[in-house]
Amino acid sequence: MAIALLAELARRLHLPYPVLLVLSGLALGFVPGVPAPTLDPDTFFFFFLPPLVYSEAFVYSTDDLKAHAAEIFLLAVGLVLATTLAVAAIANAAFGLPWAAAFVLGAVVGPTDPVSATAVIRRLGVSGRMVTILEGEALVNDGTALAIYRIAVGGAGAAGLSLGHALAEFLWVAVGGVAVGGMVAWTWTRIRRRLSEPVVEITFSLATPFAAYFPAERLGASGVLAAVTAGLVVGSQAHTMSAGTRLRREAFWEVLVFLLNSSIFLLVGLTFPDILGRLGGVPTGDLIWHAVVIAATVMVLRLAWMFLMTPVLSPLDPDHRWRPRPGELVVLGWSGMRGGVSLAAAMSIPVAAGGHPFPGRDEIVFLTYMVVLATLVVPGLTLGPLVRRLEVGAEGQQRRDDRARAQILRAALEHIDELARNDELPDEIAERLREIYESRLDTLAPLLSPDQVEGGGAESSEAGLRARRQLIAAQRAALAELESSHDIGSRAAREIERELDLEQREYS
Repeated sequence: MAIALLAELARRLHLPYPVLLVLSGLALGFVPGVPAPTLDPDTFFFFFLPPLVYSEAFVYSTDDLKAHAAEIFLLAVGLVLATTLAVAAIANAAFGLPWAAAFVLGAVVGPTDPVSATAVIRRLGVSGRMVTILEGEALVNDGTALAIYRIAVGGAGAAGLSLGHALAEFLWVAVGGVAVGGMVAWTWTRIRRRLSEPVVEITFSLATPFAAYFPAERLGASGVLAAVTAGLVVGSQAHTMSAGTRLRREAFWEVLVFLLNSSIFLLVGLTFPDILGRLGGVPTGDLIWHAVVIAATVMVLRLAWMFLMTPVLSPLDPDHRWRPRPGELVVLGWSGMRGGVSLAAAMSIPVAAGGHPFPGRDEIVFLTYMVVLATLVVPGLTLGPLVRRLEVGAEGQQRRDDRARAQILRAALEHIDELARNDELPDEIAERLREIYESRLDTLAPLLSPDQVEGGGAESSEAGLRARRQLIAAQRAALAELESSHDIGSRAAREIERELDLEQREYS
């Protein structure tokens, strides 16, 4: 009930709903009598993380991932490593945290959160390239950070840590996760070919992220990368699903992801009073100062990294695809939200390591929470005005997508003419269909339903229905050509595909 009411309130206030949920959870946590929820890290990682990263990867284009591989790699691997090193150095020098514990803190706050980033960014209307980079970074960087985290936690309880062993473990975590996710996706795509009931197929889709995550974790690899890989591979085959299955799947996953996202943000706020209570012996001024320093380090380093990427990528980009404006770099740098993944990783730090209490565990958890709060609330409230101020919008991408829609509609008009020339379509129906598609071409208006067309009786005849189904097939073929030539954005392609699915249901 709180999620539903707060999400509606956020919409009315024109605020990102994650920000309002976190702040409301924080306020509720201080209400006397409200119990602090016990956020078990294993439960969180298993039940929340796999479906969330899988759903994001499912709609993410593998072509976009390849096109922006260099940028995503520098952010998901390079920036995470740089953040880990910078935070560890400052925590060790300024706060006296032992090196192993300091590296754990750096690894925990290093990655952006796929839930937080996409929940805030998508509503702002930034350009398609920026959304692609941010979403790709958020999907991949968890694997990097959690690999460093495992190594650092292991080093805290070990007498020494071999660099070679650490590198081998890092590679296994990454490669093993991708391999397990690929095998699960390969298995699922073959199972799906034998399924014909949409409800059964959607049920299998819900099991897929868990089927990838769990065995990867058991093998010591990255369950997050396994779920992401499975989502990318299965999502690339989404066009082979039936129209009815795609529509039902989209509706089911939209509600599921919203509830999971919202639960995380609310729980993050509710757990804070309990975290604060464990640090009663530490001076409040020191806690606040440490939190400000770490949060500032994370945010300033990200902004600086964005401007350092350009001279690095320019020699690697002969086609000059990476030519961001300064405003785009500022928005990318200001979009490094952290979320439930960081908090759960911090709370999963063992109480003891090597027979001794883990050094600075409670302070690490507190600092992580403050970084999550700072990077989520501050950018969440300021990104909208910043995007408008810097004029970093999606107008260019929208024009490109509109041109693609127009090309698809022209393909339908050409097919009408071909059917009429071959006497496969009565002239009266052909003329009526031309009027419909020319109207759409003129205005790019939403699809018309049959009852909105004057004289729809002729259109509902067997010849008219057959012609509409053929026109939908012609538009799908044009859409496939645009996708293969990269002349349309992946998100716009999915929107058009959904429109065609809806239209097909009307005439099937």
